[in-house]
Amino acid sequence: MVVQRLSGKKNCCDGYSFEYTVNSNGELDRLFWADEISKKNYLAFGDIISFDVTFKTNKYNMVFVPFTAIDNHCRNVTVGATLLSSESIESYSWLLQVFLDSFGIAPKVVVTDQDAAMKQAISLVLPNSRHRLCMRHIMKKLADKVGATLCNNENFKRNVCDIVWTDAISQSEFEMQWELIMKEYDLETNKWLCDMFEMRYDWIPAYYMDEPLSVLMRTTSRSETENHFFCQVSNSQLSLVELFSHFDHCMEIQRHNGRKNDHDTRSGVAYLKSNAEEDFVRFSVFDFNAYIPGSLEVLFKKEELQDFQRNTWLIVGRDVGVNPRTAPISTFDNDKNSKLKGISREITLAGEYLINSYATDVDELIKVRDQMNIMIKQADETRYKRTHLSKRDRFAAILGYDQPSEVTVRVPSGIKNKGCGSHKWIKSQKEIAISRSGKKYKECKVCHKQCHNIRTCPELQE
Repeated sequence: MVVQRLSGKKNCCDGYSFEYTVNSNGELDRLFWADEISKKNYLAFGDIISFDVTFKTNKYNMVFVPFTAIDNHCRNVTVGATLLSSESIESYSWLLQVFLDSFGIAPKVVVTDQDAAMKQAISLVLPNSRHRLCMRHIMKKLADKVGATLCNNENFKRNVCDIVWTDAISQSEFEMQWELIMKEYDLETNKWLCDMFEMRYDWIPAYYMDEPLSVLMRTTSRSETENHFFCQVSNSQLSLVELFSHFDHCMEIQRHNGRKNDHDTRSGVAYLKSNAEEDFVRFSVFDFNAYIPGSLEVLFKKEELQDFQRNTWLIVGRDVGVNPRTAPISTFDNDKNSKLKGISREITLAGEYLINSYATDVDELIKVRDQMNIMIKQADETRYKRTHLSKRDRFAAILGYDQPSEVTVRVPSGIKNKGCGSHKWIKSQKEIAISRSGKKYKECKVCHKQCHNIRTCPELQE
């Protein structure tokens, strides 16, 4: 039903993209989709995108991969999504190629975690895009790699953060400060830190000062935030039909919030008080028609104006006719749903007409009410006599699609990915310490020491 539904959308909507593949057993292997609103958002905000895999979103163990960009309000916006049965170089290469074919333009910067398969796929399919590693994924590992002593050292953490979490220093200054920190804390032989320094071109903001909007992905993991957003309405027991219904619900929420933010911005600069504009410099860009019809009025803080060439944060932008989401949201309705909506509208209008016609005639209104009560009773009797539909039949009725007589795409089975299986992994020292901190150990009643009992107490044995 999922393939049938998305195929119908692609045939009905010119801007809808949908691609899928099956394996040798006819099981669904890869699935990608993006609607016309996602494409408009990508054209407006797609200079830099982030994608990361999400596990436990469906009962078939297929990984869910949303593509995330940042809109003009510094909020996450989803520009595409996919389901993969494996995390191989081949799967990621197929995904990026389909993404490029669908949108037509490669992003300037792609942010991912330290997945080797992702890195190779990006270099193969998107050779002109700059690949950047998520800083948050890297810095989370710092405590495990340097040990608990340095991890609790406030001076060490402050010194590292001052050169990592900033784009206000040059490359040469970063390298000098890094070397001083390594010498001061005797970390020159730490292999992980040496590897991170060799990879500094892939994650340190000082090496991304020429990339557009790169600072927007600087301080947090946007992909993890997006994954949490989707995981709130998904779980490991969902079928693919349920997963797509929940995904559409998430998109409605996200786009509603985006339209609300656009409306608040267009309505005026609500953030400025009576004399607050004295702290701002106003810019008007009237030659914005080369990109989007309209003009743009922007306010910058005076103290941050000097950083304008280095992509400083936009404090307030007032829209004077520019809106990346001006296109109405397209809703897909098949013939059956359209007919049902038309009949429902006619019934509603008929009821309102009868009420208005007999507004002053109580007797006639009573007759209408009695007739409607009779019809309601008949509807209840008919509903109680209906046979109980299976879960698959209910979804088919909701979506408006009949189950195909011949199954061409089977649901996947036997998938094993990183997030699947027995959930056993090699625990780090930090995880071991956390698990032990809340665990209570019994004491020996003789010596009051832990890790043994009265039968194995050394003092009694002596």
